[in-house]
Amino acid sequence: MSRFKTQLINDYRLNKKQIFSPMIVFLIIDLVAIISFLIFKANAGLEYSDIITMDIQVDDPGITSIADSFWYLIGMGILGFAGFVQVLVALSLGNQALNLEKNQKCEIFYRSQPVSVWDYSLSKYIITIAGPIVILFIIGIINLVLVIPFISQIVKFNFLDAVSGLSVSFLLYSRSILVLGSLAFLMSAIFKEKAFMKLVLITVSLQLIIVFAHFSMDTPLLDLFGFIGKLINPLQGLKNMIDFNHMETVLDFRQAFTMKVLLFNWHSALQVLASGVFFVLGVFIYSRKEIN
Repeated sequence: MSRFKTQLINDYRLNKKQIFSPMIVFLIIDLVAIISFLIFKANAGLEYSDIITMDIQVDDPGITSIADSFWYLIGMGILGFAGFVQVLVALSLGNQALNLEKNQKCEIFYRSQPVSVWDYSLSKYIITIAGPIVILFIIGIINLVLVIPFISQIVKFNFLDAVSGLSVSFLLYSRSILVLGSLAFLMSAIFKEKAFMKLVLITVSLQLIIVFAHFSMDTPLLDLFGFIGKLINPLQGLKNMIDFNHMETVLDFRQAFTMKVLLFNWHSALQVLASGVFFVLGVFIYSRKEIN
């Protein structure tokens, strides 16, 4: 266990700059946004309530529904762009997971350490998946804390709603990070460099062959990119559990997207299973590759 811990610390050290860079960028963006608002407020000579107000005491049930779920929507929204960025970070980390030492010409040194190839690969896999997920969670908490003083002047702060919305958004993006990071990890075991780009090129080539065979020999037409996209999409399996046609209000949306629905469905199980298969195949292929 101590050897695996040492390996994990080493992999963290090698990747920490890439892991923490998004959080630093988002902190800078938040700081610039706050400073810009304060400058605007000072120059305009207005109070915050003069800039934007909301009267939630209205008879329109649609507006009331939005007001009642306002902090739930805020909790989901603050991870919107950050979640997308962290999915790309997982893709980048996975793309080089099993080739980083090779590119730095020190693979023989690290592979000669008293750590099995499975522990060696598992350490890199944990960094690939857990790194972006942890940073995404931290970014979400920071963003929520920063918006509370401003938004609470519009609608009274609701801790439970905000945390619930944040948790739902975090869970959705975490599942995409898991699948795409695992797929990139597998590609890094197959290819020495630009692994994911080569996967895209191979997929495009296969898709063209499938389309040509369909029109020339009437073979079944398969959509490879559609299949991969559905696997990565965390919302794919929810259409069988949620009646989207009868979601008329924000409250309906909030009640439909619960932790139970997001966690316990066949598509979620497929994502976890596929990620496990990608990891096992990646380690198996990597263990058979010659070290040079």
